[in-house]
Amino acid sequence: MGDVHRKLSSLSTIVDYYNQERFGSVKTTGGKEADIINKPNRRQLEIQKLRTEINSINKQYRKARDEEKEGLRQLRFILREKRNHLQKAERIKKARKERSRKRCL
Repeated sequence: MGDVHRKLSSLSTIVDYYNQERFGSVKTTGGKEADIINKPNRRQLEIQKLRTEINSINKQYRKARDEEKEGLRQLRFILREKRNHLQKAERIKKARKERSRKRCL
């Protein structure tokens, strides 16, 4: 039994050494949790950008004169529609993913 473990250990050491020589070594930052980073997707980034734009327009709207308010109101309406459209698409994607996950169980 000990002979088999020794052979497997030496074989894995040899293979690791050969691979490191041939392909180079890669520095890792930790375990599997460190490799999995949840970054926001393109749509989520766009929603975040639209939220900040809407907030800045709301601030401008509060400080604006009466003749400027109508244009800012229209711009705010357009940005809200875009944001709502993207949020609806995200909800649909999330629901589809959840249904798929439940089917697999």
